[in-house]
Amino acid sequence: MLNVKKETVKSTDQVIEALYDVADLQQHHADLHELLCTFALLPAENHPPMVLAELLNPDDKPGLKRALDQLAQKGWLTTDGKTCRISPVVQKILLQRNAERRWELGEPIVKHLQQVFETEGYHAKNIATEGPFAELVFGLADNLELANNDLAMVFDRLWVYHTAIGNLAKAMDTAQNLRELSEKSGDKNGLAISYSKLGETHTALGHLPQALTSFEDASSMTKELHEAYPQNVSFKNGLAVSYAKFGWFYFDKKKDHKKTQFYYEQCQALHQELAHAYPDYVEFQNRLNWVQNALKNLDS
Repeated sequence: MLNVKKETVKSTDQVIEALYDVADLQQHHADLHELLCTFALLPAENHPPMVLAELLNPDDKPGLKRALDQLAQKGWLTTDGKTCRISPVVQKILLQRNAERRWELGEPIVKHLQQVFETEGYHAKNIATEGPFAELVFGLADNLELANNDLAMVFDRLWVYHTAIGNLAKAMDTAQNLRELSEKSGDKNGLAISYSKLGETHTALGHLPQALTSFEDASSMTKELHEAYPQNVSFKNGLAVSYAKFGWFYFDKKKDHKKTQFYYEQCQALHQELAHAYPDYVEFQNRLNWVQNALKNLDS
């Protein structure tokens, strides 16, 4: 019975592929075929031309429009004049046929999304125009079916966007996806960052026990990285930041000044080392000034 079911599924896929002759498109219109394969990585939803132009061919937007019109005329895409979308059936075929080269097709999109969601610290640089792109990140990641640092960076920056606009539910989903991607790729630094973001989101939502657990996980991971690579500036700074967040959590939410002081002092010691080693990097000195003022305020 199981073999019959497998054969039925296989034959059904063959019938569907016969109806949509992808091989013919590939043979006679290679450029359109590549565009369609890349389009298939996006969610099977209506996409406005502005989004498609930025993600699929930002250097030749008029040429992209002509190519999309051709694909629509040939029946590969549907359009209502304002948006384009791909049939889920066509998408499934293309994703299956390109299983081994999805990253090759999707890497330019991911790199561009990194620019779309570029941040300055905890501030999104392009917040006014990021909305339409934010809607498709989760679907793109599902269709890519992989985990790497480039994709994780998109979710890292996307979290800043959702936090900035106050969509904490999406911010939580984004941080959880970042954690899963980091776990799959074995990126301990990304995992520590995801725990920190989960802690901040739980704090904003008032989930204090979960926030504390997340901050503990972040601190443990960054401490492990710093001890393994004591000369790595990023890991040392990450540990200092985790101590600062811990201190602020105990000060603002727990009203525990003893633990606040402990973590702020740990943060101060690391930032003193960083500011001394890199006197020209103003950010380290600014962070040192902040934690020193925080400690003075505790004593007053």
